[in-house]
Amino acid sequence: MRELPEWWEWSTLGQIAGYGNTVKVEASDIKPEEWVLELEDIEKDTSKLLLRTYNIERNSKSTKNRFKKGDVLYGKLRPYLNKGTVG
Repeated sequence: MRELPEWWEWSTLGQIAGYGNTVKVEASDIKPEEWVLELEDIEKDTSKLLLRTYNIERNSKSTKNRFKKGDVLYGKLRPYLNKGTVG
């Protein structure tokens, strides 16, 4: 293991973030004005948001994970695409 700078501390992701703690929402409970983010809306490797579409335009049919501003989002469905962003 590499040595850390003196002012750093080893930690696990679970100690500093609620990794995997999600709130599921059924498609029928998503309001028309709510933003619905899909993996194809994020550019691979750059994390650039390509599209911001609301439920009234997308009309989602599947259960989603609810997120709030500031949440770190990472697409684990196909991790090799390296898609992540901040909500």
